[in-house]
Amino acid sequence: MRTVPTAATRDLRRAPARAALGVIACLAALAAIGMSGCPDSATDTTAPAAPSATFASMWPNDDGHAWLFEVSKRSLASSDLPLTPIDQPLAEVSLTEVRNLLRAPIADGFEGGESYPYEMHFAGEMTTRSGVHAQFLDESFPYAPAGAGGAAFAPRWAERVALARPDLRTRLVALGAAADEPLRASARVPRPAAAARDPWGPELIHGYAWRLAAQFIGGFGDNDSLLAWKYLEADLRTGHVFRFRLLPTLVTDVALWASVEREHPVDVPGIGRVARAVDVLYLIDFGDATLTDAYGQPLGHFRTFDYGSVTYAPGVGPISVIERRFALAGTPGATGLWELRFSLVSTSPGSVAARTSSQ
Repeated sequence: MRTVPTAATRDLRRAPARAALGVIACLAALAAIGMSGCPDSATDTTAPAAPSATFASMWPNDDGHAWLFEVSKRSLASSDLPLTPIDQPLAEVSLTEVRNLLRAPIADGFEGGESYPYEMHFAGEMTTRSGVHAQFLDESFPYAPAGAGGAAFAPRWAERVALARPDLRTRLVALGAAADEPLRASARVPRPAAAARDPWGPELIHGYAWRLAAQFIGGFGDNDSLLAWKYLEADLRTGHVFRFRLLPTLVTDVALWASVEREHPVDVPGIGRVARAVDVLYLIDFGDATLTDAYGQPLGHFRTFDYGSVTYAPGVGPISVIERRFALAGTPGATGLWELRFSLVSTSPGSVAARTSSQ
């Protein structure tokens, strides 16, 4: 079992969540699963090199350091799922495409919309079920399961993968991530009003087992000791790109792409003007998904992706986030089904000096 500091849990007023998960599969409630990362990011038993001061400043990790965001969510467009015949290649998706999608204006008048607070803070140290020792980055927001704290990301990530990849459902069941219920074939994306009520929380920044190392900032899960998520690499020069495989023990073609877009000054609430903030573009490609009918016969295949950007300010950490979910590859101008925007409300340092590593 993982050990999580009890002092890290929050007694929040939690709004009731109504999941609108009829995108592709009729899935039952998902239990938390660990996330696996690239084999080249496995836990190293040797003493790690210290990160540079500049890199470390992009996400201060002193114990107790906290960030409070206001998250605004709205529905975007809804459309039929573009199925491609199994014997034909799928459309690809690239960083260039999502960069253009973020730059393009979005028409007003979409349905739904809500806002909620999202808080992150470092709350001591923890050990995952797989034995990785790391800092505990707690998170709290109204839709998080009661008492889950920073452990809430794994089940909501499992939900997202299950919807994007119905062909992985059998393996998710084997991992204990989904109940073994019949798959209901559908080629319809949910209506915007339904999407606006989804209970999923943040994706591009999230809590749990967090680590600052010499060459990356990332997170670990419970399945194994491999790095599960990568937020940043130490190279912060504009134009730097990295690719990181997600869930490699489950699938070969789900990946996170990131690109350092630009450096610029920003205004931070309660702090003022901060120079040399960095914008990072992210693309989560869920790969080649096959949709089948009730008899297991393929109806076609498709590709969905999530994308967005995070602004990191030196000495402050993440200050703003844009996330867009369930965009459809091969559909021109497909911005995604819904959008979340994070705005930093306040941030406060912890009570001890910043660490250089959680090893």
